[in-house]
Amino acid sequence: MDRDHLGKGWGTDVRRTLLAFGFGTLGLERVWLTVNADNDRAIRSYEKVGLQREGVMRRSFRVNGTLIDTVMMAILREEWEAQRGAGG
Repeated sequence: MDRDHLGKGWGTDVRRTLLAFGFGTLGLERVWLTVNADNDRAIRSYEKVGLQREGVMRRSFRVNGTLIDTVMMAILREEWEAQRGAGG
């Protein structure tokens, strides 16, 4: 996302829309992703829409020749439905 648009809620809206599509339209039971462990901003944004940290995959991705850790995050259908019922 362009830096001029950071912090304005657009990313959150996109993530919520994608989760609605995945669970509602596609009928998925689980949505998961991996993110660089040092990307605190992204991790917070994923947690904001309900994804939970499930674990760290140590030295699992190479960036500029250096192996880094990644965090696996996921949300289950019932968690998504519960947060929608609570106004999330």
